Amino acid sequence: MDPCHRVGAIALIILIRRTFPVIPGALVALVAGILAVSLFDLDQYGVSIVGTIPAGFPAPSLPQVDITAIPFLMAGAVGIVFIAIGESLGVARAYAARYHYEINPDQELIALGSANIGCGLFQGATVDATLSSTATGDVAGLGRRSQVSSPQP
Repeated sequence: MDPCHRVGAIALIILIRRTFPVIPGALVALVAGILAVSLFDLDQYGVSIVGTIPAGFPAPSLPQVDITAIPFLMAGAVGIVFIAIGESLGVARAYAARYHYEINPDQELIALGSANIGCGLFQGATVDATLSSTATGDVAGLGRRSQVSSPQP
């Protein structure tokens, strides 16, 4: 995506946020981009597109890894674990203090581990509770409306 498209998308998001704050500007920018590529065949002019996305879920399977790659994968995995645990528990504690509820760090880690096992079996990416997605959901009011994005009753 060239800088012109980026600036246009950001301008659209900011304009929508200021004029119609209840409308998700990022979603509108995404749909507008998809429509522009489709209507004007922008991929023929060098605009990068994702292409065809396979439908449905992949079949669960264990990853095929060469035995010699395991030490290198373990080194990276240890780093990811420390970052994911630190970020996830930090975000959980910060929002628990902000909204006055208790968290159970053991329960948080069990959930994090279970989610990552599921992602590994379905060829997904690692999972953690990022501050950016939590803050975005909080600003959008999802924490007050959805049991999925918030443990609050």
